Amino acid sequence: MKSKKLKPKKQGATRATTKPLRPMVKRANKPESLVVIGDPHSEPDHKGNLEVAELIGKFVAQANPSLVWCAGDLATMNSLSSYDKGKNASVGRSYGADCIAAVAWQDRFRHFADQSGHRPTYYLNEGNHEHRIHTALDLDNTLVGALSYSDLQFDRYWDEVCWYSGATPGVLTLPGTGIIAAHFFTQGNYLRAVSGLHTASTMNRLNMVSSIQAHSHLYDHKIARRADGQFIQALVAGCNISDKRDREGKLLAYHSWAGAANESWWRGICYLTNLDGKGGYDLSCIRLSSLRKMFA
Repeated sequence: MKSKKLKPKKQGATRATTKPLRPMVKRANKPESLVVIGDPHSEPDHKGNLEVAELIGKFVAQANPSLVWCAGDLATMNSLSSYDKGKNASVGRSYGADCIAAVAWQDRFRHFADQSGHRPTYYLNEGNHEHRIHTALDLDNTLVGALSYSDLQFDRYWDEVCWYSGATPGVLTLPGTGIIAAHFFTQGNYLRAVSGLHTASTMNRLNMVSSIQAHSHLYDHKIARRADGQFIQALVAGCNISDKRDREGKLLAYHSWAGAANESWWRGICYLTNLDGKGGYDLSCIRLSSLRKMFA
């Protein structure tokens, strides 16, 4: 599926009145590098996430990549969680606060990324957490007009957004790279995300082209060779939830639903250089702790 330019295609969505921060400049040459941002999961109550946005923005300004791609789940939208509806966990949550947190993350990120005179092309995939807006509108039509994707102001911060396709994430073709990207890929006719111990190997087998996803918050990477001799790579890009801890060692951005799995998440960005246009690239993985040292 080809990506679509941002438009208010979702039920109840209206175009935001905000203007893009800086106009996109068309490039004459093929892209040479790509920064991959795994799930940021901005949340009102999680300390440290704005620092993460700042660190990634500073890296983009310094590295001058051709492309920047965010895997989605930028907004967590806990207020619309169907799993927590009617439970104690939902007390005090606010749709407005969720949207404010997402806009603040994007604003901090672009503020620092735009310090460079260089202007990359910014891409974003809708994740399953942003898709909660669509689900809420679909389940209760009285919310139409009250909830809107425009509340997240994606058209202000991203040049192109790849929305869900039906019940699964849309697949974005990153121009000139030979790479496809999605919040997650599915397993054939199953709607479930590709997952497991060897996720990247499964992505290579199913997609048969170089591909990138996030979603699981885990990291995996695998290179394979097709029968025609073309090498392909699959990348599972972790997440960008803050890694900061309190004095007792507990993560400040702790996700209670995940429990011990919080400690398994890889937190950082991936930097793909020497893109050859056929899905090949050189890969650097940079942890949040390393970014913090770079810009201390």
